[in-house]
Amino acid sequence: MKGRSASAQFSRSADQASARAGGSHLTRESRDRTLDRLQDRLEDAGYNNLRSVDQLAVRHVEAYVESRIEDGVSPRTLQNELSHIRAVMNPDRAQAPEMSNKALGADGGSRIGTKTAVTADELK
Repeated sequence: MKGRSASAQFSRSADQASARAGGSHLTRESRDRTLDRLQDRLEDAGYNNLRSVDQLAVRHVEAYVESRIEDGVSPRTLQNELSHIRAVMNPDRAQAPEMSNKALGADGGSRIGTKTAVTADELK
């Protein structure tokens, strides 16, 4: 990896970790989009020297969460994105109590859907 920028090395590391994490095609695509967004946000926040997803620390994820909350994303979207990030992180760091949704300020999302069944009257 000599001669590659830190950004390119991080991107390659994220791609490899994402592939190792497995999942369906759409899960992998979503995880890759989240990791690309994470890399962009970290660079904007001044974390330009990360070369691998193994170097991700709680402070990096906290910075990402803060930027996404400022964007106004829903808690459930943020929870899904944090799941994507934890899937590629070092397992010891990913399972730390400070990496929980609640500790990162991403709690409160509901898995209850917004769709309702059509009533008989509406069907007629």
